[in-house]
Amino acid sequence: CSGCKKVSYCLKRCQTDCWDHHIFECAVPIHTGHFLKKACQDDLIPMHHQTCVDYGFERAGKFQNHLLGLYQGLWIYEPSLTAREVHQWQKNGILVQKIKEMFEHESNYSKGQYYPWFLEHQWVLDETPIPAEHRPEKLMKAKAWAFLERDKSKEHSHWLELQQICFMHYAMLLSHSHPGPDTTLWIQFKYCVAKNSYLKMSVSRLYSTLIHQCKFDEFCAVYESSSLFWLIKKYKLALHSNSLLCHLSIILLTSPCMNYSVGGLKCSVIETDILPVHSVVADYGFMNCNSTKSSV
Repeated sequence: CSGCKKVSYCLKRCQTDCWDHHIFECAVPIHTGHFLKKACQDDLIPMHHQTCVDYGFERAGKFQNHLLGLYQGLWIYEPSLTAREVHQWQKNGILVQKIKEMFEHESNYSKGQYYPWFLEHQWVLDETPIPAEHRPEKLMKAKAWAFLERDKSKEHSHWLELQQICFMHYAMLLSHSHPGPDTTLWIQFKYCVAKNSYLKMSVSRLYSTLIHQCKFDEFCAVYESSSLFWLIKKYKLALHSNSLLCHLSIILLTSPCMNYSVGGLKCSVIETDILPVHSVVADYGFMNCNSTKSSV
């Protein structure tokens, strides 16, 4: 491989066949098109936050499986379609147009069930307002209430802020999603310690397993007492990366009482529209700069 020099192939064709999986271990740049194609190959809803944003999974709500089936259809009809091409469609704002072009070339019988669904739900991928009954936050909360086997939605507004934060984390995890750097949960539950998307998904899977093991009240209590890592150890959960687990164990000791400012710095670097909070400005010298945004 010319990118990482770590893997050898017997033929160019073998390298091409392995590329969609090898790229996640390689040194070359990666984009959301790769995450989408891998999700289609693995028959799993993507967990990468920006991929969910770019390809409509965040808007799709309960229709995420339908949307995944639609994308899988693209590669069934055109196996030579590359992740780069799909990424360019999305980047150039022609994703909906290209999906229609590919499916319209097929017979009505071959189009399957997902394309007719898509024609009636194009709001998933365009800028059309999401119908009220399909808004992701409403659906995510409904999943969380069902999971908790109780509906205290009328009491929700009277909950402590800490309980509301934990509830929203539950709602995201149960919808096969996880907080992105544009949300406060990203720092509060320490997703910021993951140095790449794969490790961030590992943290998400760790929390997903944990909430199925413990009670909601127990989760809230240990979060409030900065003991989330103790709860992870109690249920004998682990991560593939020992270094990530070590970093998580240290930084969770500060949550929710204190957040290291480096998490806010990382957030501002990733999400360039978010200006650094006061602690980041003070700790990393931004007060000496003429323009905080350009310095980021």
